Amino acid sequence: MTDNEMLYTLESSVLARKYGYLTKAFADAFEVTVSRPDQASAWHTYANALEEFGRWEEALEAREKALKLLIASSKSEEFNAAAQNFSLALGYSRMRLGNFEGGLPLFEIGRQGVSWDLLPGTKRWRGDPGKVIVKCEGGYGDVFLFSRWLPKVREALGNGSNILGLVVFKPLVDFWNWTNFGVDVVYGIGDPVDLSLYDYSISMMSLCAVFGIKLADIPPPFSPLIRTTQLTKTGNRVGFCWRAEENGAIRPVRSLDDDSAQLIADSLVKAGKEVYSLCPEGKDLYNHRPFNTPKGVIVRGLPDWRGTADLIASMDYVVTVDTAICHLAGLLRVPSLVVLPVNSDWKFQTRTLDQPWYGPQMKLFRNQDPKGWEAKRIAETTMEGFQIRTLPSRAI
Repeated sequence: MTDNEMLYTLESSVLARKYGYLTKAFADAFEVTVSRPDQASAWHTYANALEEFGRWEEALEAREKALKLLIASSKSEEFNAAAQNFSLALGYSRMRLGNFEGGLPLFEIGRQGVSWDLLPGTKRWRGDPGKVIVKCEGGYGDVFLFSRWLPKVREALGNGSNILGLVVFKPLVDFWNWTNFGVDVVYGIGDPVDLSLYDYSISMMSLCAVFGIKLADIPPPFSPLIRTTQLTKTGNRVGFCWRAEENGAIRPVRSLDDDSAQLIADSLVKAGKEVYSLCPEGKDLYNHRPFNTPKGVIVRGLPDWRGTADLIASMDYVVTVDTAICHLAGLLRVPSLVVLPVNSDWKFQTRTLDQPWYGPQMKLFRNQDPKGWEAKRIAETTMEGFQIRTLPSRAI
């Protein structure tokens, strides 16, 4: 296989994967690994195809080869960007399989300067005493998930003159009382920050690496109360979130298609449940596909995150895809079923029906079909979930 043939076949794999032709994507990538086993990009592309089928261990091996080959052979100006990309992917693969110790360093290498960077004039915080500002990264769900490490930052800094600042999405500035986390000053993204106040900066998603966290040592979710729900639990109120914001994904896989969402909604309504939408409806959130609400689903509107938390806290059960809603339901301790595609995020691991973040009230549905949702089985699992003993919920 010539260089041009290799590039053409790899591009064919990428495009096939983007448009859902997964068998074609796998076959093209595999062909290049056989013909050109010395090419790092071939193994990286092959790993991407393997993950679409949930073949996690094989994907990990392919990513190990890809990074090793890249380091050994690449001398181009594009090396740094490729090395970051490959490192991040390998970090994800290791952490997905429970190896946080081996994955977190690569997770850090892959993100800095890409999805976050140090604030001007500050050094990277590594647990040192001093004045620290923490920046949010990722999406709203990542703030809900990774904020549990903020009290550990406060503990590391002590209660003296060391300031702990925080930069978050503006809608979350007053969502919690951040002083309960040990934070002294909160800024919304885009607000002016007096950088002379701080010696160090760090991403919120990097805190688990700073503290050398292991899978078994993940701290419990931290969610200080902000208010109690004004809505009364009825015993049959269900929250349903069937869409995730996936505008940047090469192939959106987390959102339910319209037919699957409707079938699940129908099963809930037929069971006598009041089904409420928990999908944010911002016009720019779902550019990859028009937003449609299943028939029978009640839309109250979600004016802000406090209102969303209020509505979730009134639910007896939540059915949601992998999006910020699942993390907020977890913090509120509302029994939930999180519907995951085959190629799920590293945070949810690979085999178990539980997850390490929010305790036993959150269960996972792992879809087995890489090309479509098993809507009937999801509906059946959802109805079984109503037998779960309801744990006391609380508004955050």
